Amino acid sequence: MHRYPPLANQIWTHWRKTQQNTPYYENIPRTLPKDWRKNEEIYKDIIKACPFCEQRTINCIKLGNLEHLHIYCDSKHLQKVRTHCNQKIEEALHNLFDFAAKREFNCSMDEARCNTTLQENLIMAARESELQEWPILKADHIIHDKRTNNITIRSRHDVQLLVLLKKLNPSKLDEFDKYPLMAQLGFIHAILEEEFNMSTVTIIDITFLGFFPKKILHQAL
Repeated sequence: MHRYPPLANQIWTHWRKTQQNTPYYENIPRTLPKDWRKNEEIYKDIIKACPFCEQRTINCIKLGNLEHLHIYCDSKHLQKVRTHCNQKIEEALHNLFDFAAKREFNCSMDEARCNTTLQENLIMAARESELQEWPILKADHIIHDKRTNNITIRSRHDVQLLVLLKKLNPSKLDEFDKYPLMAQLGFIHAILEEEFNMSTVTIIDITFLGFFPKKILHQAL
C-alpha cells in the first residue's frame, strides 16, 4: 500500500461502492481524503482492513496483514489454500516418519507400537525451541526474552479446553485432529489472533512462512 500509493485510492473507491445503500452514501467523498493516514477510522477500518473476511462486521474488523491472511482469515478461498498446504505437509511428515519406522522397526508407521526415535527427537526439539531465548522487539527496543511454557505447541486436551472456554474457534480442534503430526511440531498453533504479536513471536509461530527452526532441521537431517 505504501509502495503503491494508487492502491489506497482503489480500496477507498471499492469501499464507497459497498456503502451505496446507506443513508450517508452521498456524504462520502468520491476520492480518498488527503489526511487519511491521520484518520484512524479510515486508516485501520477501511484502508488496512482485510478485504476478504466473510464475517466482517463494524465491531469486528481485522487488519489484512500477512499473519491474518495466512492463518486467521475466514475467506473460503484462503481456507481452501490452507487446507491444501496442511494436507501436503501432513502427508510429507507421514511419509518421513513411515520411512523412519521401516528402518527402525521394520514395519510401517501405522503398525509400529511407538513413535520412532526421529519423531520423538523432532517433537522434543520443537518444544524446546519454543522455550529458547530469542531477540524480540519490546517497547521499540530489541531485548532477549523467552517463554516459560509452551503456548504454540499444545496437547489436544489443551485445545479442547480452550474451545470449551470459547477462547478458540471449534475449527481449531478439527485441524488438530486432521493434522496431528503438524500439531506435534507446532506447524498448527493454538494462539488467538488478538494475542498473536509479530514483535514477540518465536520462529515456531511463523512456520507458515516456511522457516524451520535450526534444531528441528538438524534433527531431520
